[in-house]
Amino acid sequence: MDDIGKIRLNNVFEQMLSPVIKDQLRAIGGRVYDVIAPAVDQARRETDVARQREAFVDAHALAAAIFESECSGYFHNIPGGLDLFKSLACKSGCSFCCELKVEITAFEAAAIWAALQGDEWARQRGALAATGPRTGPLDSEERRRARIPCALLVDGQCAVYEFRPYGCRGFFATDAADCERVLKTPPGVTLPPVRSPAVPRALASAFAGGANAALADKGLQHDYLELNSALATLVGRPAAFGEWLAGGRVFTRAAAE
Repeated sequence: MDDIGKIRLNNVFEQMLSPVIKDQLRAIGGRVYDVIAPAVDQARRETDVARQREAFVDAHALAAAIFESECSGYFHNIPGGLDLFKSLACKSGCSFCCELKVEITAFEAAAIWAALQGDEWARQRGALAATGPRTGPLDSEERRRARIPCALLVDGQCAVYEFRPYGCRGFFATDAADCERVLKTPPGVTLPPVRSPAVPRALASAFAGGANAALADKGLQHDYLELNSALATLVGRPAAFGEWLAGGRVFTRAAAE
C-alpha cells in the first residue's frame, strides 16, 4: 500500500496513541491491504463462484497468520510479555465475550461465510439465519443486556476459531471474572473494567482498517458490520456475495453506539 494515511484506526486508538505508534499500526494495516486488494481483484476475474469464495478464504487465512505473528511478537518482545501471555484467562470453554457485540469488516464477513460452505456447516448456517436478525439492530449495551450468544458458539467453543474475526483475535482478559461481571452488571450501572492488554486490540483495529481501506479502493461496501447479522445476510441470500463484489450495498451497518 502506498498511502497508509488511508487506514483509519477506531476512535479510541486514533485519540490516545502518538503519531509514531499510529503510523506503525497503519504500516501493519498496510500489509493486510496488500493481501486483500489482490484477493478482490482475483475474485472479480473468476467466473466460478466457488473460486471467488476460495480467493477470500485464502486471503483471510493469510491475514490471520500475519495477525497471529504480530500478536506473538508482541508477547515475546516486551519485558514480561511471556508472563503476561501466561496470565491470560482466555481458553477453550470460556465464552463470556461471545455474548457481546462484535463488529467485523465486509471482507471478514465474506471470507467467513465462504468457509462455511458444505453440509458440515449446516448447523452454523441455520443458527446464523436465526440469530442475525435478533443481534443486528442492537447496540453494544442492548446486546450486553440481551445475553444472546454468538451463533457460531457451540458447546461453549467457537466453531470457526481458526478463521474467527480480527476483533475476536485481539481481545484477551487476564481474569475471566472481569468478563463475567460485565455481563451481569445491571443496566444503568457503570461497567467494571476488563483488564486486557491493549496492543492486540490495537492490532485488530489496524487489521480492520487495512481491510476497509482495500475495500474502499476497490469500490466495495466497507462499513463496520455486526458479526451475526452480516453472516446471516449472506447465508439467507448467497447471491448477495456477488452483488457486493460487483459494488452493491447489501449489508446493514452495525447499530450506532
